[in-house]
Amino acid sequence: MPSNQPRVLIVDDEPENIQLLLETLKHECIITAAKNGEKALSMACSDKQPDIILLDIMMPGMDGYDVCKELKSREETRDIPVIFITALDSDHNEEKGLNLGAVDYISKPFSPAIVQARVRNHLELHRSRKEISRLFRCVENSADTIVVTDTEANIEYANPAFTQKTGYTQEEALGQKPSILKSGMHDDSFYADMWQVITSGRVWSGEILNKKKNGNLYWEEVSIAPVKNPRGEIINYVAVKKDISLRKDLERMKEDVERIMRHDLKTPLGGIISLPDLLLDDDNLTQEQEEFITLIRESGWRMLRMIDTSLDLFKMETGDYIPDFRDVEVVAVLQTVLDEIEPAFKSKKVQPVINKNLQNNSGSVWMKGEEHLFYGILSNLIKNAFEASPEKEQVSINLMDTPHPAISIENKGVVPLSIRPHFFQKYMTHGKKSGTGLGTYSARLMANTMGYDLQLSTCDDKGTTTLTLTVAG
Repeated sequence: MPSNQPRVLIVDDEPENIQLLLETLKHECIITAAKNGEKALSMACSDKQPDIILLDIMMPGMDGYDVCKELKSREETRDIPVIFITALDSDHNEEKGLNLGAVDYISKPFSPAIVQARVRNHLELHRSRKEISRLFRCVENSADTIVVTDTEANIEYANPAFTQKTGYTQEEALGQKPSILKSGMHDDSFYADMWQVITSGRVWSGEILNKKKNGNLYWEEVSIAPVKNPRGEIINYVAVKKDISLRKDLERMKEDVERIMRHDLKTPLGGIISLPDLLLDDDNLTQEQEEFITLIRESGWRMLRMIDTSLDLFKMETGDYIPDFRDVEVVAVLQTVLDEIEPAFKSKKVQPVINKNLQNNSGSVWMKGEEHLFYGILSNLIKNAFEASPEKEQVSINLMDTPHPAISIENKGVVPLSIRPHFFQKYMTHGKKSGTGLGTYSARLMANTMGYDLQLSTCDDKGTTTLTLTVAG
């Protein structure tokens, strides 16, 4: 017998009546039976709860009326439909049974066909009510605001999230129009366009700045859809709204940071970069002065690259960055990085060693991507290797061109076991007093943006850590 068949509980003290109902319903339902009220209540509260109960009235001990009354008083059983099937056929008895919460009343002797039809109908109604109840609970418990209006935009329903977000109670909102939330930040044409879309039977989606009851403003991502009857006529509108105030604040903060970095920092930096060229035109400078001025110019350009890279990282994190692929000679980029951080290597007496395992004789390694991104990757990885390396050790930089171009950077020292699974995560750092946890995260982000993969390998036996940049896949 299929397990999805409805379960029917027959409650009658006469075995003949139970048998007759069993024969009537056994092809459509799973049948269980109880011969007294106490047993019926126990079965109704069990894990295999019935979908409907057929209940006799005249039984010894607890009669059918008392059983029905008890069922309707319990939270776990009150929604189970009850049909009285009894020899008591007076209007008074029927009225009493229906007033106690029964959904139907069938007099004995009964027609099997009538019992089948009524049971089938009430089971279908019960299934529909359960589905409606389930959907209603979903709406009531939704974290998003859900509002239903009539065709004139009068609010007919608002879920609890509406009150939490706006401060208006359901009683205050019912009968009002959603315009009670208007902030004044959108003009009349904005709302006219929205109304034109939904009244034409289409879905409107967009972002709205609304105002709470206390006057505070908040942003919502809104979708408004028409609700149609079987004839295709619009009978309601339903709006689902998500609070995006935090996202808008972050977007605004990002814009502020970009403005500061693009204008407030880059404008004075232009002077720092350009003035050294004018100073170097002076023929009376000593060699030491020229070196200092050149250092200032190079530091300015380096800061400019850092600002540009920081802005690009914002776009990479949001998926908005589109790389401009070109052939980049990475050995030259590598040499630039090493020249810039050479003083740091010397202070720690760490020796960078370049090993070339190349099939070509030129000594060059060409990779597709953007030069400043390769610079950012190599700079972060080499600095990370230098900081992790013990004093007086080597940092090995290995270049390969077959079967695909690849770069690996190896240093002495191992990454702790607890850190390895999270090595490339943002803000993950270990053993560095001034570490930000952004170096390897940024390097992998830039690598992935250009279609490369960055992998960590730590060898506990050799006591080394290697980071390898290769073509993804």
